[in-house]
Amino acid sequence: MPHAEPRSLQQIKRETEQTRAGLTDTVEELRTSVTETVSDIRERIRPEAIKAEVSDYIKGRGEQLLNDVTAAARRNPMQAVAVGASVAYPLLRLARAIPLPILMVGAGLFLAGSKTGQAATQKASDMASDLSNEAMRRVRDIGDQVEDTPSAAKTHASERLDRVVSGGTDPLRREADSAGASEPPFPIARPMLGTGA
Repeated sequence: MPHAEPRSLQQIKRETEQTRAGLTDTVEELRTSVTETVSDIRERIRPEAIKAEVSDYIKGRGEQLLNDVTAAARRNPMQAVAVGASVAYPLLRLARAIPLPILMVGAGLFLAGSKTGQAATQKASDMASDLSNEAMRRVRDIGDQVEDTPSAAKTHASERLDRVVSGGTDPLRREADSAGASEPPFPIARPMLGTGA
């Protein structure tokens, strides 16, 4: 057995320092790795991250399923119609079995709670507002016409009466004859001169 040369105290200290430095570096690398792993795990288990991941997965699967169904329907449209009818009929029976007030409450919750429902509600509200404004405008127009018609008729009748009164009965007869009437539209009052009742 060969005898190793005795090491000096300086060599032992140097080797110890090198080993300690290597161990410190290894511990720092492990600490950094563990910290990164913990941060990554914390990031992944956040509810928002889980929701986003599940949402992306479902969206991807939904798009893939939709593409597959669309492609299958294009390849065989009659089969797609048959499958659609076989699915729709039980759903229709199920929808008819639910009382109308419950369906209305469900629709109200959907419209109030989801972004799609809120967008649809806003769109319907805008359309109703436009229709209401248009109806109000038309009612005002009709009201103006109704308001103008009696005053126009009154003015016209007044002008005719003034002509009759100022010109006697002959212009009235000429007017009636030109209009094609055999009798005047109203009885002509004959002046009663010199009669005392």
